[in-house]
Amino acid sequence: MSQDLGDYKRHQFTPPDNNGRVLCEFYCSECYGYVYVKLNTVLEGNHVINCPNCGHKHYRFIKDGLITDCRFHDGHNIADEIVPMRSAWQKEKRVLGAIAQIRQLEAVGEHQ
Repeated sequence: MSQDLGDYKRHQFTPPDNNGRVLCEFYCSECYGYVYVKLNTVLEGNHVINCPNCGHKHYRFIKDGLITDCRFHDGHNIADEIVPMRSAWQKEKRVLGAIAQIRQLEAVGEHQ
């Protein structure tokens, strides 16, 4: 169950600076669990995230500070490869807090 972000907007809440790092959730279809890592949106290019449970690779492409719909772009090098600790994986989906939800929306260009 996600939190209502309306209260934060009504009170002109400004989340703290994230320094380009955004908490992202990846569902691993190989081991049927969730991986939580912070992507650095300052680094433009391909980002590779290795599932700490099974090693399956997940891809994201970041351009102009935004996480795009493109999973991998052949014209760009690997900007970052993340091998998270085993504790970044869990079987059940996590409920993210309001600030994490706002940061995710910002990272894909859907929050003002």
